[in-house]
Formats: sequence, C-alpha cells, structure tokens
Amino acid sequence: MANPTGLPSGARCLSGYWINGSSVISIWCEHPSPPNYYTRYEWTYDANQDEWISQLTNDDPHLVAGNWFGADKGHWFSELAGKRIVLDNKVLASSPPLGTPSDPNDPSGSALIGSAISIDRDTIVHACDNTNNYICVWNGTTLAHIYRAQTPNYGTFNLNSYILYGFNGPLRGITPEGQDIDLTVAPSRFEQNGRLLMVNGVLWVASSAWENLGTAQEKGYVYLRPWGSNSVIAIDANAGRDNLSVAVSGSNFVIATTEVNRATLTVITIPINSPRITLSSGGIIGINPVIETLNPSVP
Repeated sequence: MANPTGLPSGARCLSGYWINGSSVISIWCEHPSPPNYYTRYEWTYDANQDEWISQLTNDDPHLVAGNWFGADKGHWFSELAGKRIVLDNKVLASSPPLGTPSDPNDPSGSALIGSAISIDRDTIVHACDNTNNYICVWNGTTLAHIYRAQTPNYGTFNLNSYILYGFNGPLRGITPEGQDIDLTVAPSRFEQNGRLLMVNGVLWVASSAWENLGTAQEKGYVYLRPWGSNSVIAIDANAGRDNLSVAVSGSNFVIATTEVNRATLTVITIPINSPRITLSSGGIIGINPVIETLNPSVP
C-alpha cells in the first residue's frame, strides 16, 4: 500500500495481519519524514457500507517500529531486531540485558534479544537471545517458561500453549507440560514453515519440505498430521519453500504456499479425511498415495 490515505507523501504500509477474526487488520506504516518513524493503523470492515475504514491507533510510534510484526485475537507485537520486543504497546524484553546466566531474559549471557517470534492471543514465544539456544514463553507481560532448544531454532509457532520450533531442519514441539518431542516426519529430516491448527478439536501440525533432492522425484511437499503422529497426509505442492498457510473450511483443508523465486501462489483444497501414509527416513516418496490434485497456480 503506497501513499495510503491520511499519511504523508511517500509513506508506505509494510505489514498487515488479522487482529480480530476477519473484520479487523493491523497495519504497520513507515514514514519518510522523520525516517524510521512508524505508526500502526487498524482497518475495520464496515459491512453496512461494504468498505474498509482506517483508524490511527494511539500506540507509541517508537514501540510500533520494528523489523517483524504480528497480531492475533486482539493483540499485536513488534520486534526490533536484537533490541526489543513489544506486546500491545508494552516492552517485554530489551537489550542490552544484564548478561548473566541468572537474567531470565538472557539465560546464556548474550547481549542481544533473540528472534524466531510467534504470537497466540497474548502469548509470545521467541528465542531468548541471539544464540537461539533458549526459548522464552511470555503469558502477557509475565515470563512464564524458559526451555532449552533441542534443535537449531530458526522459527516458532504457538497455539493453545503448544509450541512448534525448528523450521530449518528437524521439527520439534513442546507441550503445555514442558515435554519436548520430535515431530519430524520428512524423510530428509529437513522441514520448514511449521504451523499448528485445530481440526475437529484435535491439534494438527503442518510443515513443508523439499524432498528427493538430486533425483527425478525431486519435489516440494506439504505434510499434515495430528500432533505426535507419524501418519501424514503428504501433498505434492511443488512449492512451499517460502511461506505456508493452512486453514480448515468445513470438511476440507485449504492450503496456500508461495515460492518467491517463481513469484507463484499455489492454493490446494483437500478433504480432511484424505489418505495418510507413514514416511520412511531417507526414503523416496512415491507417487501414490501422495495427493497431487492442485488448483492452478496464480502468478
């Protein structure tokens, strides 16, 4: 959104997330003068007028500013790389921390706040520091848990007090009781874009992987399975390296993947009760029963 209404000439809006169902979007906008000055708007859908109405929030522009943003169920966060994390206009963690193992924001004594951040309601999960060796869990403004990562951690996703992390290799999960388990199903043991979602009251895991590299069967896949299960719906998406979104609509999964290098969006709709298979470590994924019915890619 270049030159949005009500902002100075040259301003641009960088990032938007649903903050309340399908009716309110949180938008972060950058101003050219003064530089690096950010404001946050909320776009609300007015069904009576069938239009989106924007409203500037009262959030502190210095706290709105950041490199990563997110919103969920009435809450929002902003992260300024290595410097600080803000939840709902309040600073959760900032650098430089005390730099001692006893500092709960910095258990390894690092000087920078970590990233790999995700939000579910007012629960924030992120790498405690820039070593990515520890995972911090905030319930509102309370630091509730610190976990040691059991695999290199490049991203997190949290839902209903469950945590998914890894995203550039093995995929692992942490239960609300603090149990850390291996959730990897890809034969390559290299999964990306981990997601959690509820399916008929059951927690499911979604991820993407590029399998069978260097062979005639080289393809991109999306894997769907219940939490802790190695019986998966394997979808031949031939995409999904960069972004993955999965939702439930009625009795179907709706899956959207993108691949930046090809500038494509692929949307796939499959039944929730689609066939599931068990993948063998290091093996080649066969054609069947892998699901290959795709909607056309949209450039």
